[in-house]
Amino acid sequence: MDYSKAFGVSDLFWLFCKTSRLTLSTGVAWTAAVEGTGITSLAPGYIYLNTGLTASSTALLRAYTIGMGAGEQVIRTFNFAKRFSIGFTVGVDAVNANSVRYVQLKAAATIGDLAAPGIGIKIVNATLYGESYGSERGTIELMTLTSTKEYQMEIQHNPIAGEINFCVGGVLKGQITTAAYIPNATEALVNMFCSVSNGATGAEIKMFVSPPELVMEI
Repeated sequence: MDYSKAFGVSDLFWLFCKTSRLTLSTGVAWTAAVEGTGITSLAPGYIYLNTGLTASSTALLRAYTIGMGAGEQVIRTFNFAKRFSIGFTVGVDAVNANSVRYVQLKAAATIGDLAAPGIGIKIVNATLYGESYGSERGTIELMTLTSTKEYQMEIQHNPIAGEINFCVGGVLKGQITTAAYIPNATEALVNMFCSVSNGATGAEIKMFVSPPELVMEI
């Protein structure tokens, strides 16, 4: 990830400044939850979720974040008042009008749109959205994805400048700048989420996600 682009600072700044870095590898303790015919798996290089063919099936994997607070904090807190970046690659296999996929960082433990402080992406059918929640939820449409392809994503959270940037393949696709939509406080029990749901049609919906990488200034 190019952090100089993320926050408008020089490469030398990121070389010498203190940062917290966390890669949520598939070797860490991801917690699974499925409904219907949903399944999950963790391979050495990616996270896999599949709804199966039964209607209204879901699959979810989540992992707590450690080391992303500020100084001495209660364990598993996340400091949204800091600048940070999340990078990951996502691949979609088959799209459907009722399919919904999420990759989110949020202070919650269930599948769905952000309803607590957090940031992430949402894929409805083949349309990619950025979403965030401070005291209210904000979304922005980013682009249309192609089935069977993978996309490199980066979400750049900058509460100092009052913006959240959503990049795909190193290209800025959209911003959220409304203050109410930008989380900016320390939150407890923040999870990294990957989830899929297939709705009423019963189509098989899959998603592949590389281990998310988080980098935060200290």
